[in-house]
Amino acid sequence: MASQQPGDQHPQSQYVPVPTDPMHQQQQQQQVQNTLSSVPAAPSTSTGNYPAFDLGKFWTEQMQLADMFESDFKNHPLPLARIKKVMKTDQEVKMISAEAPVLFAKGCEIFITELTKRAWVHAEENKRRTLQRSDIATAISKTDMCDFLIDIVPREEAVKTQSAPFEQQPQQQPQQPEYGSYYPAQGGVPQYAPQQVSLV
Repeated sequence: MASQQPGDQHPQSQYVPVPTDPMHQQQQQQQVQNTLSSVPAAPSTSTGNYPAFDLGKFWTEQMQLADMFESDFKNHPLPLARIKKVMKTDQEVKMISAEAPVLFAKGCEIFITELTKRAWVHAEENKRRTLQRSDIATAISKTDMCDFLIDIVPREEAVKTQSAPFEQQPQQQPQQPEYGSYYPAQGGVPQYAPQQVSLV
């Protein structure tokens, strides 16, 4: 095989022109649907007749959808300005390239889809056809990847058990604030409580 020089390029192997006519888009969508329907269903690994979330099948579908993905990158279902704002909350980020919010939005879309499918499995286990907050909370608690969301979406059972002791306790009188010195505590400066100071 001959070695390539830095100036040698093969443009036809680099990029493939993508037609944007509606007929071609419909054909591609039909191909994706045929491909997705031809993927064999994995056997259920959950107990009983409850459905199981097949992570391998999910990512196979997502990869096939990503291969067929076409977008104008200007109109996206998630607001790109909001995504840029979230990205800029990191103080190390100075500038954001044009494609970064689009990729971030696609990642968010995949994450939301996966979490929704996991929650749907829980809803079907409870013989419901409507997703509830508790389904999403359960999906979060059962997924190690979603540990960062546990504080944001607490389990409803935990919330109910925590609120029960507060309902049973008698009303306590609010404590009067204790006024200390004017200056905050610092090393070397003694602090006195109001009871310790005497004006004799």
